[in-house]
Amino acid sequence: DEHFPNKHFWITEGLATYLGGSRGMSLDWHIRRTTTYLNEHPEIDLNNKLELDNLDAHTSFHYVLGGLVVQRVFEDGGWEMLKDFMNSGTTDEEYYRAIEQYLGVRRSDLNSYIRKQLNLLAIR
Repeated sequence: DEHFPNKHFWITEGLATYLGGSRGMSLDWHIRRTTTYLNEHPEIDLNNKLELDNLDAHTSFHYVLGGLVVQRVFEDGGWEMLKDFMNSGTTDEEYYRAIEQYLGVRRSDLNSYIRKQLNLLAIR
């Protein structure tokens, strides 16, 4: 955090999960679990994902959804883009703007985008 103090909490947690997993399980494991849960709960609005907390005793949304966003930024632009993303601001609005800037996804499209990405990754 000392090298990138201007990043949102969800980036910190997402990067940690992307690189090393969380609660002893890989990001892929968290993605599969979250995908199943979200497919059973279509009423959950991921356009406001920062309002979500723990999915259950094993998975938190900030681990898996934060990890998914970090993974997509890295896959789209490598370490340079990820470093820029990690310097995009600490507020919720700055985080949503950074997702739009680096992934081209508006906040109003996050629900469909994230669900589609999760479903694609869950079958890998």
